[in-house]
Order: sequence, then C-alpha cells, then structure tokens
Amino acid sequence: MLIEGRKDAVAALVLAHGSATHKAHPHLTALSEALNQEQIMTLRFNFEYREANRAFPGTMVESVSDYLAAADHFGASQFKLPLFFGGHSYGGRVATHAAAFLQTTSIAPTITEKLKGIIAFSLPLHPRGKPHLNRWSHLQDNTLPLVILAGDRDPMIEKEQALTFIKTHRNAELCWIPGADHGFRQTKAALKSQGSAYFKAAREARRWIDSLQ
Repeated sequence: MLIEGRKDAVAALVLAHGSATHKAHPHLTALSEALNQEQIMTLRFNFEYREANRAFPGTMVESVSDYLAAADHFGASQFKLPLFFGGHSYGGRVATHAAAFLQTTSIAPTITEKLKGIIAFSLPLHPRGKPHLNRWSHLQDNTLPLVILAGDRDPMIEKEQALTFIKTHRNAELCWIPGADHGFRQTKAALKSQGSAYFKAAREARRWIDSLQ
C-alpha cells in the first residue's frame, strides 16, 4: 500500500486503480500527486487480482472485499481525517459498491462513521459503445455525496447518460474536465488553455470536499 500526502492534509482518500492498471501506474501516480498538492491524502493499493498477476478483475464481491480491507487499514491508521472512497474508472465503480455495502450493514462501524463521500474519476457509467445505466441499481438508496470528475471526451460517460445519471441519483454531482479522455489524456488546445487535467480534477475534488463542510 502507498499512503501519501502532506502533514496539513484536510481529507483522506482511498484511491483505487482502474481494471487494466495498478497502484504504481503513471496515471494513478500523477493523480495522487495532484491530490496531495490539494491537501488530500491518498491511499493506493492493488486489488488482489493484480497482486496475483491476473489481467482482469474477478467478481465485484471480491473487489469490494479488497477495497474494504484497504479502507480498514487506512481508517485504522493515525490519520484523524474525514474519509472518502474513490478511484479511477473500475476503481471508482468498486468504491461506489463498497460505500453502498457499508450503508446497508454494520460490519465496519469505524469506517462508516468516518466516511463522508465518494470521489470517482472517469467513472465508467456504461461500457464503451453501450450507453445504458443498468449497472447502478446499488446506488438507489445511497445517502453519501458523490462527485464524478470526467473528461468530456470520455467514451464511457456520454453526456446524455451522464445527465440522466445525475438527475436520477440524489447527492450526485458531475464535473467535466475539458478536452480530457478516459485516461485524462488531453488535446493540445485543452492542455494549453486549461492546464493539466490532473490538477484540474484535484482542484475540483478539493472544492467539492470544502463544499460539504
């Protein structure tokens, strides 16, 4: 596990990797560094399928179990900070399932008490080329604030479906990152006018956290 952040951090974020990457991938590293600069401490970890050198995730139940084990480690550490679940792509999707599970059980009261919201980067609302929202029934009773930070060129979060998701899921907010795709790669024009997508996403995450106070 990788725990990183400044001593003056204002929040702690479990930051899970996407399905095809890992905790030390340059993309997740860049995102973590940008969040740290915004006083958001991060915990990066590998899902068990990555530790076992498998290319693809197992069941969602297995991934949620891995996620909650990492969160328990983070929550039991010396950091007395508001806790947020999050991740990039698949990692963000698992974070929503983990948060939903905690809201329906009493299995981890310490984590549940600290948990203040969900921060999902490039959340895959639907499979590429299949714009439907069938995978989100587990959030029907979600009471935690949720923010999605996504590039406006992301093929797995088409704008019509994104607007429908926001309208039908209470406590959800969407922030577009101009010119960025699913992996936060940017057009040259967007990079020149907007700056790094990582720092834009991190600033918006910090703004959202501050708005919950």
